Amino acid sequence: MLALDSSFFLANSYMGMLRLFQGRATAALPYLERAIDPKVRYSLDVALLGSGYSKADRRREAEALRQELLARRSGGYVSPVSIALLAAELGDTAEAFVWLGRGVAAHDPVLNYGFASQPLFEPLRRDPRGAAILRRMGLPPTR
Repeated sequence: MLALDSSFFLANSYMGMLRLFQGRATAALPYLERAIDPKVRYSLDVALLGSGYSKADRRREAEALRQELLARRSGGYVSPVSIALLAAELGDTAEAFVWLGRGVAAHDPVLNYGFASQPLFEPLRRDPRGAAILRRMGLPPTR
């Protein structure tokens, strides 16, 4: 797909996530940067880029993206689970679980797509608080 259109947001997002899952954060960054639609800046895409920055030891950029998401909440919906991902990547697990709880309360669709299945959330799912969130969602805990 990228050979046909190197700016295709979804293909860039998947390639970036794949590299993150492989532990290749630096290689993921160009894809994750291209995955952000500049007109919309979907919160999950911003959080994934922040995750890549954090994993590539670019904490300042990751923190700036977290602050962007927090600030955007006053103007519209921002996925609480996206904020949780960035909080966890930046080492604030307690804050991550606060945002995950808000995601459950808001029925954030990123819970199913992200928290319940993506490898980036695995450490949070293995935590007893993560298992409780999975139970609240009617899903079995991670094995």
